[in-house]
Amino acid sequence: MKETFPYEDNIKQKSEELLWKLYNDNVEFDFGLSYREIGQKVDEKFNIEWYQFDSERVRNVKRKFEKQVLNEKTDEIINKINAHTTSHTDIHINKNKILILNDLHFPFNREDILDVVEKHKNEIKALILGGDILDCYEVSSFSNLGDYPIEEELVYALDILKKIKNILPTDVKIILIYGNHEERWTRFIAKQQIKGFYKFIDPHVLQMLKEGFTLYENGKQEVYKGIDDLIIINNWYVNINDKLIVCHPKNFSRVHIKNAKMAIEHFIYRNEKFACVVVAHNHHQGEAPNYLGKYGVESGCMCLPFDYTEGRTTTTPQDYGYFIAAFDNEGNIDKNECRLYKLEDNLEKNQDSNIKIEF
Repeated sequence: MKETFPYEDNIKQKSEELLWKLYNDNVEFDFGLSYREIGQKVDEKFNIEWYQFDSERVRNVKRKFEKQVLNEKTDEIINKINAHTTSHTDIHINKNKILILNDLHFPFNREDILDVVEKHKNEIKALILGGDILDCYEVSSFSNLGDYPIEEELVYALDILKKIKNILPTDVKIILIYGNHEERWTRFIAKQQIKGFYKFIDPHVLQMLKEGFTLYENGKQEVYKGIDDLIIINNWYVNINDKLIVCHPKNFSRVHIKNAKMAIEHFIYRNEKFACVVVAHNHHQGEAPNYLGKYGVESGCMCLPFDYTEGRTTTTPQDYGYFIAAFDNEGNIDKNECRLYKLEDNLEKNQDSNIKIEF
């Protein structure tokens, strides 16, 4: 059970700040103080009896501030990375349809992705993969028993993207945006601060699919050539022709179609020009045909269900599917030709909980 600090909150805050300062001074100037001696000085300062009797309390405060400092440094590095990265969100596309596939989570994707691309290849001008293209399983904060190295994810994703490119006509653009799972990689790399190792590794994992990468193992190197003409948006959304926004927000609501409505409000407030917004991330489907004069869509996902959702009755099963955005001859969104496709849940059911009893 977590201990409760038996004094006022302002004393707790000030005592922790002093303890952190004394700890750092002790390290910097080599005063030779133990944790309890540091705690005693804090207790004397605030006329309390708390830290000096349990050195673990001092360590907990130290760990708290160390984590805070690490997060601040990580955020600073990420901001520097993003400040020097081209992240165009506006793209102009002609022709009248765009295929949008969201939340693929390679390598945990549905097997019918290539079938979907094949089905629509002759009617689209662009394919947008709307974030969480890679799962970045190995650098997840979720505990897991399995193991899927990030390099295997990259190799797998590169293979699928090459197959997609071979299916599509040469004039079809392939556009990738970032999701929260790709950000796992960026944050992981930003935390490699010891001796500046993060400077040697590309912090934008999707960029590696475009530029290629090299793997080193057992004294050997293997070079994987990227796909030169991928369009990588180092951002969480892309705006097509000031008409269509595809986005992968970090937040989500369990309320039906709330995510699309929040996205519409957000982009109106930031003065983006658009008529339709397609939202990824929540793995559910829904449409808001006219909310604040805009068309909002939650497209569903193209990935398998996650183990960590099993047993959570607060979650509802994923909606599988994708969206086709259509434009008329004047380049405006044609709602009558847009279509939200729902795919069948043809996954094998878990039979481990089923028992038959004869009466």
